[in-house]
Amino acid sequence: MDWVLQKGTEVGISRFVPMITARTVVRRYEKRARWERILVEATEQSGRARVPELGDIREFSQVIPELSQYHEIFLAHVGEEIPRLRDVIRTRQEPPERVALLIGPEGGFTLEEVERAQAHSATIVHLGPRTLRSETAGVVIASIVLHYWGDLA
Repeated sequence: MDWVLQKGTEVGISRFVPMITARTVVRRYEKRARWERILVEATEQSGRARVPELGDIREFSQVIPELSQYHEIFLAHVGEEIPRLRDVIRTRQEPPERVALLIGPEGGFTLEEVERAQAHSATIVHLGPRTLRSETAGVVIASIVLHYWGDLA
């Protein structure tokens, strides 16, 4: 999580919400103060004007209803029949104002979680032929979205 916060801040993520899913390995110690320090340091290092928001650790079931506040929702998942993120983004006319990116734990989201996200307007996408670790997938998907919609390169 430390790496995700650091690199995600550097590429431009504005809000992080740590999420507990069915396959999440939960560690029973609090790191919030450390995570906030990482956000501040990464903000300063990358020259950003605003420190990203750090939401409370939430259960997947608590996060899903809040997705209605986003204009575009992408859930990263593995599967040959799932469209690639880059292909989905290319079909969009205008960049959305607010984008939510849902990245699962090691082992990914369960089928039930994927279906629940879809019922709340999430678009299920994959990132290509490689299976990425969760922390890598988060930074990659954010970079792709920010690049296509004009905030990177």
